[in-house]
Amino acid sequence: MAKGYHSRSPEEFKEYLQNLQNTKRKKNWKQIVIFIDIILLMLIFYFVYQNINPGILNSSTRSDFVTWNQAKLSLSVSQYNTSANTLTYLLVENPTNTSFEFPEPNLEYSYYWKTEKRETCKFSQYKIEITKRNIPAHTSTVIEIPIPSPESNSKIPECNKEYLAKKSKFGIGALKSKILLLGFIIKDPKEQEIVLEIPWNPYR
Repeated sequence: MAKGYHSRSPEEFKEYLQNLQNTKRKKNWKQIVIFIDIILLMLIFYFVYQNINPGILNSSTRSDFVTWNQAKLSLSVSQYNTSANTLTYLLVENPTNTSFEFPEPNLEYSYYWKTEKRETCKFSQYKIEITKRNIPAHTSTVIEIPIPSPESNSKIPECNKEYLAKKSKFGIGALKSKILLLGFIIKDPKEQEIVLEIPWNPYR
C-alpha cells in the first residue's frame, strides 16, 4: 500500500464529488460573468461610436446599380465633404466581353436634393465635363463628381441646415442624422434617362 494513501468512506467520496461539482459551477459562472461583461463593454463602445459618428446609422451610401446601354452605373458618396459640396463617385462597370467608351457624347446631367417626403429642396442642371475614357471588358472606373449642397434658406424646413444639423434618437442612447435624398440624373438626346439616388445628410 502506498504511503499516504487514504481510502475514502462513501460519505467522504460523496462530499468530494459535491466539491468538484461546486468548483465546476463556480468556474462556469465566472466564465458567464466575464462573457456578459465583454458584451456590455462592446455595446457601450458601439453606442459611444454611434453618437460620435451618427451618419453610419443612415441608409447605404451607395445607390443601386442601374444599367445604361452596356454599362452598369452606381453612385456613392464620400465621408469627407465641405459645406459647399458633397463629393460623390460615379462607378462605371463594364460587365461585357468587349471594351467601350464612357461617357457617350451629348449627355446631359442634373441633380436634386429632396426631403424624405420627396419635397424638392433643389433641382439644377449640372454643367460638368466628364473626360471620355475607354473601359476594357470586365473592368470598372470611378469618376469623381462634386455636387453642390442645398441652400440653407429654403422655405421647406426639412431642407435647411439648422434642421439637418439636429440629431434624432435611435435605439438605446444612440443618435441618428436626419437625411435628404441626393439624386444624380443622366439623360441622352434620345430621352433615355436614369436616376442614381442616395440618402445623405450634406451637413453631417
